[in-house]
Amino acid sequence: MTELKTGLDTSGGQAVEATVCGRKFVSNGYDPIQVYDGVRAATYNAGLAPPAQVVVTSPDAGSVIAGTYICTVVYLDTTVGEIPRASSVAPLTTVVAPGSKKFTVAIVASADARVTHVALLITGTNGTVLGEAKRVANTTANTYVDASDIAIAETISPEYLLQPNTAGIATDLNGAWDLRENDVPPTGLVIGGHDGRMVVGKPVPYRTGAVSTTNGSPTVTGTGTNFLSAPLTGLGPQDNWRLKLDGVAAAHTVSSVGDVTSITLATNFVGAYVLAQYALYSLENSCFWISKKRMPESFQTESRIPVFSGDDTFEGFASHPQGILVYGRSSMELVSFNDDPLDVTQRRHIPIPGRRGTVNHHTIQGFEGKYYALDEMGVHVWAGGGMPQNVSEAMRDDIADIDWSRKAKFHATIDAATKTYRCFVCRTGESEPRTVLVYEIGTGIWRRYASDAAITCAFTGRDSEGRQRTYYGTKATSSHVFVADVGTTDGGKAGTTLIGTVTGTPTQTSVQVSEGGLYIGGQACTGLYLYSADLDESVEISSNTATTFTLAGTGFSAAPAVGSLVHIGRIKAYFKTRVYAPSHANQKIRVLGFILRFRPLSSQRYAYVTAYEGLSETPISDWPESVSGNGYTVTVGNAEVKVDLTDPTGVVRIPIGDWQHSICFKVEIRDADAQASILDVQVEFAGEREGTQ
Repeated sequence: MTELKTGLDTSGGQAVEATVCGRKFVSNGYDPIQVYDGVRAATYNAGLAPPAQVVVTSPDAGSVIAGTYICTVVYLDTTVGEIPRASSVAPLTTVVAPGSKKFTVAIVASADARVTHVALLITGTNGTVLGEAKRVANTTANTYVDASDIAIAETISPEYLLQPNTAGIATDLNGAWDLRENDVPPTGLVIGGHDGRMVVGKPVPYRTGAVSTTNGSPTVTGTGTNFLSAPLTGLGPQDNWRLKLDGVAAAHTVSSVGDVTSITLATNFVGAYVLAQYALYSLENSCFWISKKRMPESFQTESRIPVFSGDDTFEGFASHPQGILVYGRSSMELVSFNDDPLDVTQRRHIPIPGRRGTVNHHTIQGFEGKYYALDEMGVHVWAGGGMPQNVSEAMRDDIADIDWSRKAKFHATIDAATKTYRCFVCRTGESEPRTVLVYEIGTGIWRRYASDAAITCAFTGRDSEGRQRTYYGTKATSSHVFVADVGTTDGGKAGTTLIGTVTGTPTQTSVQVSEGGLYIGGQACTGLYLYSADLDESVEISSNTATTFTLAGTGFSAAPAVGSLVHIGRIKAYFKTRVYAPSHANQKIRVLGFILRFRPLSSQRYAYVTAYEGLSETPISDWPESVSGNGYTVTVGNAEVKVDLTDPTGVVRIPIGDWQHSICFKVEIRDADAQASILDVQVEFAGEREGTQ
C-alpha cells in the first residue's frame, strides 16, 4: 500500500474532503484545494493555470477568407473526467487576416505535468463565438490553422467554455470578453458535491506573512504575502474585504489591492506597525460557490450564490433532490433550481422556518430523505416540509454539558446498517471529541459513550467482507483508524501480542510484558492506548520496543502490579440510560426493576450496573441486603450490581422496589476481552413496563 499525502497544512484547523465526479478533493480552507484523481500517484492543486497570450501570424499561403478573427488557446487534461479538465483561456488575440493565407500559432507549452493537450479556439470570419479548431499535444511549439480548421471551430462549441449569451458572445457582467471561463476553485472549509458540481463555501481569513502600516496613510505593505493568490478568490468582491491587525480593535475596509504585497485602505490607518500579524477576511460569508456541471474543478467568474436574508453565515450544506439545502448557524434555506443554479430566473430561495442550523458542515447528514444536524439547541431532523424537529430532548442534560467553544471540531456520521446518527463532540473539560452521542433513527433511542482516544474524524464504509462499518480516526501521538463497536482492541495489529502480563520493574511510564512480540513495524503501537486491568486506567502509548511500552505524559497514576494484565487498544465500554422522571416535579415514581438483555457468553464475563438518582454523579448504594442468584449479585454497601453474562437465558432482572424523583442506570463492561453484546434494557415501573436504550 502506498501512503498518499496531500501536503496541506492542517495546523490551522480541520481539513475537509469530498468526492465529486470520481475525484477526491481536500481543503483546509486557505490553501488551494487539492485533488486526487486516481490516475496519478500524488495530489495536485485543483484546476489548471491559464496559458499566456499566443502570437498569431499569417505568412504562408492557404485558404483562410479575409476578415477579422479572434483566437486563443486553453490547456486541457484529457486523462480524467467525462469532460476534460480545462484551464481558463489565454488572453484573446485579434487577427486581421488577408485572403488566401493560413495562420501560424506559436504555443507556449504548460510546465504542469497534468496538461496533455492545448486546444486552439477561434471564431469564424468576423464572428463572435469561439469554437475549438484543433487540439495538439502539450509539447507542440507551433501549429497551423487553415480554412478547414475554422470550419470545424464554427461547428464545435466546447463544453468547457461558457455558453454564449443572447448576443452570441461569452461575457462577464461588465460586458467585456470573459477570459476566465474555467477559474480554479475558490478556497473554503466547506466542500462537497451536488449533481456533478462541486460546492465550496466558508473561506477562512487570509493570514499569510505579515503587514506594516504608516500612521496617516492608507497603504498597507505586506511581507511574505500574496494578496493576489488563489486563497483570496473565495473572499468575494474586494469592497467587502476587511483588514484587521492582531491587537487592534478596529477593522479597516479595503479599497483596492495593488499587487502581491500592497493593499490600499478606504481610510487612513491610525498607528504605525511593523511586521504585524493580521487577518484579511470578507464580510460576505453568506454565500457559496458552485462549479460547472461535470467539471468540479472549473468555476465560472460569477459562480457565487448569496444565501440568507438576515445576518447569518453559511456553515454547511446537504445535496437535496430539489437543489442545495443550506445551513447557517441558526438558519436553513433550500436553494432550488432545475439545471443551472447560476440562472437567477429559475433559482428559488426557500427559507426553512424554525431558526435551526448547524455548528459546522461536518454534523450535517442525510439519510432516507431526512436531514440531521447538530446546532447549539441539540440534534434536529428536517423531513422536507415544515419546521425541523428536535430529536434530542432526552439528551438535554448532555447537550447542556457540551463545550460549544470547540464546535469547529465536532463531526457526525450516519451508519446505514444500524440506522444510527453518531455525533462526536467535546464535553466540558475535553479538548478533542471524545464523547459520542448515538441516535437510533428507527426507535428514537439515544446512547452516549466516551472514548479514551480523541475521535477526530469518522466515516462509514465496507470492510473486507463487504459489511457496512463505521470507522473512527484518532489524532494522537500518531494517528490510527479503527472500526467502531467491533472487537476488543482498537488499532492493535492482529497476530501480535494484544494482552500482556506485566513483568520486570514497572513504573508509571514504563511497562514491560513477559510475552514480548509487541508490534514494532511502521509507527508500532504509538498513539494506541494501554489499559491496565490492575489500575482500571488507560494511557496513550508514546513508543514501544518488542517487550516494553513507554507511556505519554505522566503515565498511570501508579505502577501496575507485576503479574497483572495490560491490554493494547482497550477503550472502556459503558452507557447510561436516559433519566426517568414523573410528569410533575413534586411527584415520585416507583421503580420495580431493571431488565438487561444480552447474548450469553461461553466464558465467565460480567456487566456492572449502577443506579443514579437524577443527574447525580454518585451512584445509589443503599441496597438493603446482599443477594446472589438469578444471574446477578448485590452486596450491601456496594453501589454496583454484578450481572453474569453467561446466564443462558440472556435476560437478568434486578429488583429495585424504590420510590425516586428521577432515576437513570449505567451499564459497564470491564473485561477487555469480553465480546459482550447488550441487546436491550428496560425499566419496570409500578403498573407498567417501558423500554429504553
